[in-house]
Amino acid sequence: MADTENRIISRIDRYLSVGSSIAILFGILFLGYELRLNNQLLRLEARSAASQNMQGVITAYTDNASLFAIREKYSNGEQLTNLESAKLFQFFFLTFRGWQDGYYYYASGLLGETEDIQIKSFLRNLEEPVFSDHWKLIKEELTVEFVQYLEKAMIIQ
Repeated sequence: MADTENRIISRIDRYLSVGSSIAILFGILFLGYELRLNNQLLRLEARSAASQNMQGVITAYTDNASLFAIREKYSNGEQLTNLESAKLFQFFFLTFRGWQDGYYYYASGLLGETEDIQIKSFLRNLEEPVFSDHWKLIKEELTVEFVQYLEKAMIIQ
């Protein structure tokens, strides 16, 4: 009788071991699925943040007629007042910071090749003296990685 009870207990123990192994396997699979969903969510949030940054810069520029006039005045070689210079500098500082944020998301793997191409497409703006002059001033305020990335991309183009 004791031998039969031991076999029953042994059988129950095996079933419980198999059951717990299956439960652990399902737990690991579920964890992997959750991590994948979390990564997708991070990518979407990064894309949204990068898009909002650029929309903010574009909106600031298009909604502010004086900023456009200041840029034109600078491009025509006219003397700017201290206030105009400060406004233009701040605009470009925010523009380059927006580009840097987009690069950070891209370099972190949160954005794909499409966004890299979009970041590099802004390089054509650096051909304009107003952009390149401010780039020379502002690049010291940006991260070394971003400056190297952008300058390497400028050489390639």
